[in-house]
This record gives sequence, C-alpha cells and structure tokens, in this order.
Amino acid sequence: LDSDLKQSYIETCRVSSAQLSKFSDAEILVKTGVLTSDGAHPTLAGLLALGSYPQQYFPNLVIQASVVPGPDDPVGTRAVDPRRFDGPVPVMLEEALRWVQRNTRTRIRFGADGHGRDEPEYPNEAVRELLSNALVHRDLGPYALNQAITVRLEPGKLIIHNAGGLFGISASQLGKIEVTSARNGYLIRICQNVRSGGNRRVVEALATGIKEVLRSVAAAGMVAPSFLDRGIGFTVVMPNHSLLSAEKLAWVTSLPGSATLNDVQRHALVIMRDGHRWTNSSLRKTFRMDSVEARALMTNLVERELVISIGEKKGRAYQIAPTFDEARAGRPALWDDSEIAESLVSNDPMNKTRTARTSRVQNAALIRKALSITPKSLQDLATELDLNARQVTYALELLRASDTVEIVGSQGKRDSTYKLVRPQAGTTDS
Repeated sequence: LDSDLKQSYIETCRVSSAQLSKFSDAEILVKTGVLTSDGAHPTLAGLLALGSYPQQYFPNLVIQASVVPGPDDPVGTRAVDPRRFDGPVPVMLEEALRWVQRNTRTRIRFGADGHGRDEPEYPNEAVRELLSNALVHRDLGPYALNQAITVRLEPGKLIIHNAGGLFGISASQLGKIEVTSARNGYLIRICQNVRSGGNRRVVEALATGIKEVLRSVAAAGMVAPSFLDRGIGFTVVMPNHSLLSAEKLAWVTSLPGSATLNDVQRHALVIMRDGHRWTNSSLRKTFRMDSVEARALMTNLVERELVISIGEKKGRAYQIAPTFDEARAGRPALWDDSEIAESLVSNDPMNKTRTARTSRVQNAALIRKALSITPKSLQDLATELDLNARQVTYALELLRASDTVEIVGSQGKRDSTYKLVRPQAGTTDS
C-alpha cells in the first residue's frame, strides 16, 4: 500500500466514525476491507484504492484515453494524445480529469446579465463524477479484469465506458431516485475516505452523483448525457453542442431573449439560419431527446417568434423566421414567388434527409433558370447544368409538384420537354 494514502485514509476513518476511532491502525484496515481478515494481504479493493501500483498484479485496471483524429491530422493517424493512466484510483481520477481538460477547449457563454464568460467545454464537476463512477462501479469479476476503462473524445462528444452494467438500478432511474447501489461495496466505502486532488473524497456515495452531473450540464446550457447499460458494459455519452464560432455566437447573442436560450436551441437556430429545416424526428436523433422534449423546444422557439412551423402533424417542419433568415443574404432569390419555394419543399416526394433536400432545391433553382429561356428535354438540362439524369429527375419532380413546371409530351419519352408554368419576371416562355 502507498504509505501516504494509507495514513491519510486511516486518519479520515477515525474522524468520520466514532466507532472506528477506537481501533488501531491495523484493525481499521482489516475492518474496512483494505486488508484480508488475517491482516496479511491487501484485498483487491484495498489495492485498487490505496496501492502504490495496483497494476503490478492487475495490469488492465487502468484508464485508456484517446482523441479521435480530426480532419487536420496526418493521414493514417489512429489516435491523438493516447494515454494510459495507472496507479491507485485517486491518482487515475485526477490524471484522467486533467487529460480531458487539456484536450478540450474553453467556450464563451453569455449569462443572463449579457456578459460572456470562459467556461470549459465539458463541466469539470460532471466529468469528475462520471470518471469516478467508472472507476468504483466497474466490474472486478475474474472475466472483466482484462478490460480497461476507456475515455474517448470524439467531435462533439465525450464517451466513457467501463466493464459491467448497472447493479440494482436501471438506466432510466439514474438521477431520478436517490438509491445507493454498489457493485463493489468495499471499494466504494474505502473511496469515501480516500482523498484525491484538492483534498476531495473520490466518491460521496450519497446517491447524488448523477444528479450533480445533470445539474452541472443543465447549468452550462448543455444536453444531458446518455446512459447506455448493456449488462456487460456501461457507457456514458456526453454530447457537446456548445462550441460556436465567434461569428455564429455573435448572431445568436443578437437574437431577442438570447440569454435564456439553451444549448440545443442555439445550435438548432444556427443550423436553421444556414437554410435547413428541423423535424421532430431529426431533432431527436441529432440532440438525443424524446419526442415531447423536441416538441416543447421548438414550440418555445415558435412562441418567441424566432422560428415558424410549416405543415401539420407528422409532416410538420420548422425553419428560421423570415425576420432572421440570412441563409440567402447577398444571393439572388431562388424563386420570385415565395409561395412556390414553400410548396417545393413541403411537396418534396424524396423527403429523406436535409442534405438531399437542400441539393434538390438548389438543382431545381438551376433548372428553373435554364427553362426561363426556352423549354428543354431532360437530357438537355443534364448536359447544360452538368447534372446526372437522376438529379434532374428529382428536381423536376419538385418543380412539377409545386406547379412551377409542366411536361410537354409524356413521362419517359426522350423527345418530351419541360417548360415553366410561371415565368420569371422579365422573361417569356417559348
């Protein structure tokens, strides 16, 4: 055992328990599960919490950390700043926490007073709590001792995984009920009296840890993490949509009531500003929320008059309000008639993804311009605009669905042509 950790632990035990204060040092170590009943050897829990180097006997009881390579990293890079944290639990906890802080950025967040403040990308309290949970709740059974805890930073999210699922509680109950459920009872009790950096307990074991995680991310205006229990493993995914460019942050801050927007609303608005639309389904998948939360979030933006809704029920979509629509700022309008533009998207027969939808609308604008001069066949349009036949077909379907274009001839015939129903101002149809 590490002599400094052991002595600090014994002193804390005496202060925290009147009963333990009656015993000798050796008896405290036996009675709290640090040593075996004969006092001859450390237990696994005692070694992991207070050992000078537990990995001498259990080499995989470590934390493996890595950053997923970004687009600017050299080709073939498998991981950025890969690290292996070893030693006793309090040392691994503090080193892993510093690694996360070193590999993440600070952000500027505007408070209710309108002032910007630097904050960590992920709240330190939340990261520390999740790391300590992984260390003390991981499976220490014989078949799991060859598995390390993993910490991975990916674009927009922090992922922490440990062997062993939840014990005595379900993922849906986390943070909602105050139940202390310990897979490794001795380890947790020992870690309650082990101090890490800043003379803090490694764990409190008061069933408030996940509540603190949820509170700190909510205070930072962030989305709650996802908890995935697979029985043999437990994974926490903490998404981060909080980092915005200075230009986008300035735009969001300029909106009415911006100080009370949460993180999801800010990013949803920025994406809509770029010309995209949200549906309940796409919002749920992107920001990991349920249908009720997605509807409430968008309803709030509609009530603030920042967003307008189009369509009904399952066909409802949301886009930035015209007052704040800068998607086409400085560009010529794609259509003279806004009613046509709205009809194009709402009648899109290939309404699968935002990216595909945006591409079809852009192609439709090019085709409309080409047809403003003279009717053309599908092949003529493909050749002139450097598009393939499928791209032209999909865009024509949009234009026909909005009664902007009509076919002269029959669908599928090579000599059929297409012409505008509503010519642009200053042009005529042949």
